[in-house]
Amino acid sequence: MNLLYSAFILEDSEAKGFLKKVISQCNVFKKEFENIYLYISRKDEAVLYKVEKDSVQEIETFKYNKLSIYKEKSKIRKIRGFLRYNSFLNHLNKIIYTYKIDILYYRNSPPSKKLIGIMNNKWLIKLVEYPTYPYEEEYKKIQPKIEQIIFLESRT
Repeated sequence: MNLLYSAFILEDSEAKGFLKKVISQCNVFKKEFENIYLYISRKDEAVLYKVEKDSVQEIETFKYNKLSIYKEKSKIRKIRGFLRYNSFLNHLNKIIYTYKIDILYYRNSPPSKKLIGIMNNKWLIKLVEYPTYPYEEEYKKIQPKIEQIIFLESRT
């Protein structure tokens, strides 16, 4: 089975501890599943990795358009973030079909109409993690669209 771990986080940000945690989770999945892919964001592109036993190998990048590129001091930072997130989801949908993904593990993302559209895929097993408590509001937004949601509380 092919599992795609997707997290809308900035790989090239200062929060390297979060990235290490995500990679560690992928390594745990690698023990159980044949192919593990990691899909995350950078400031100017999204990147897809294949998780190997002791490493991750970059296999594809997806450029964001000029208006979507992350800029810390931008006056339209929120608009840029929204556009980048939509682009991230568009590429996610393509990855699911191109790499014949069976299980989507989705972490750290606000629910949106586009994300719910991806979640409506009937043959795809979907796992959505909300790493931050309280998560009730996020759950209420997507609850009718997801068959089962498991809440995992992280203490790190």
